[in-house]
Amino acid sequence: MKFLLIILGFQLALLGSDIDPQRYSMADLELMAKRKEWANIILFIKDIPKAEQDLQWKNLLERSAVGYVNELRSGGFSDSEKIIEDLLTEFPPLRDSLKFSSARIEMLMVGFEKCFSKPKDTPFCANQAVKQLSAPFANSELRQKLAQLILLKSESSLESVCKALLSLKEVKGIFEKRCPLKNSKTQ
Repeated sequence: MKFLLIILGFQLALLGSDIDPQRYSMADLELMAKRKEWANIILFIKDIPKAEQDLQWKNLLERSAVGYVNELRSGGFSDSEKIIEDLLTEFPPLRDSLKFSSARIEMLMVGFEKCFSKPKDTPFCANQAVKQLSAPFANSELRQKLAQLILLKSESSLESVCKALLSLKEVKGIFEKRCPLKNSKTQ
């Protein structure tokens, strides 16, 4: 979270908001949302007391997290894994958000596509992508997209991809034929 706060603090300093920096209300945060100040909202949304973190708060959190991730992705930011992990750790309601999950998958895929764009980095990228297959926040959609990207860019990683998918019981689609069951105990 420290890394995320440094980035957010820097953005806040540059923006020079006209909202009281001591304590933010939902009205203040909604005003920031109208101005699409997603990073500021992420930084200050915890100012809202737990007792007031209702559906409106959760919706604002989701919009802000998705907006923030999309801004980072469109800006070419590449350390997406750490930002996403920080957001999920700091804001558990995001774990159940389909919109955030989609933004997260898109951001990770863009990062891995950039990583794989340099042939000399392929082994490193394949290794990192295989690790992501079993990341705590990885869902089935992310696993399948990552596995396909790994195979597209690095056929030599088929064995490690199959091993990861088999251990997670995620052998689907093209992997049903490409990942023969080594033994029935893995299924």
